[in-house]
Amino acid sequence: MAVDKFRVGDLVCGYPSHGKLYEGNVGIATEVIVGRAQDEPHVKVRFPNGAEEIRDVGRMRYAGKPMDRTGSVIVKWLDDQPGYVGLHQEWSAEMFTETGWALARDPWGQPHWLPPREQSGDIQYVFRHSDERHAVAMQTVMQSSP
Repeated sequence: MAVDKFRVGDLVCGYPSHGKLYEGNVGIATEVIVGRAQDEPHVKVRFPNGAEEIRDVGRMRYAGKPMDRTGSVIVKWLDDQPGYVGLHQEWSAEMFTETGWALARDPWGQPHWLPPREQSGDIQYVFRHSDERHAVAMQTVMQSSP
């Protein structure tokens, strides 16, 4: 497995499952752990909530280089919670990547790395708040100039 697929400071993510990306699968690489030639390489990832975990390099992919830029994103709620179905909201954002990802805050103030919309459609981002499961898709990015 090539360990040069990303570097410390890069945004890394797990591979989406059936068009969904789950909270706890996107974060900043804080250390790439190589070991000996026969060892499996790993990456230490810091998530927006401050937690850190070690993941297999082969299960993560490069998602971009974070840039400090303010702005906002438009998200569409995809879950079936009463009051959320089809709702569109503007969330503030504090970082973006050149690949279209945004670090945005949900209505409760929690940060999430949201995946960009693909040509084939929305990528669902699934997260939990107060024991409720929510799903959103980022549909529009509005970032400030550098």
